Amino acid sequence: MEDIIRALTGLQIFFSIWISLPIIYWIILKVDRKKMVVSGGENISAPSVTILLPMRNESKNVIRKLENTLPELIGYDRSDLMVVDSGSEDGTAEMVSDYLRCSSLENSRWDIISFPEPGKSKAINIALQKIEAGIVIMSDADAKISPGW
Repeated sequence: MEDIIRALTGLQIFFSIWISLPIIYWIILKVDRKKMVVSGGENISAPSVTILLPMRNESKNVIRKLENTLPELIGYDRSDLMVVDSGSEDGTAEMVSDYLRCSSLENSRWDIISFPEPGKSKAINIALQKIEAGIVIMSDADAKISPGW
């Protein structure tokens, strides 16, 4: 009976350590990151971010989407916006262009790519070939983003 109790105790200790390894790893990463930020004298730049908005015939959503997205971009200098219009027949690209030209987002921080063939997958693939940012965030035109995202 004592052998069974020792074996079960050993198994409990083993599994307790094994289960806690991810937590220990996370703590080590957090501590190392704080050390790097506190002790590091070099300037580590933030990654660049591109917000990708694929659109097709989104005239009813485009202004709301841009009003929802631009405040988040303006506060982060290393971000830009790319709108990919794939075969819209309702003037979506023109609405985006007019809105962005009148916005406070610099012209160098946004781009509109238009092509005649419809298709979201094709639009995304074309955009990804042109994006050089370290992080790409894609959002549909009918999706609302939360402030501070």
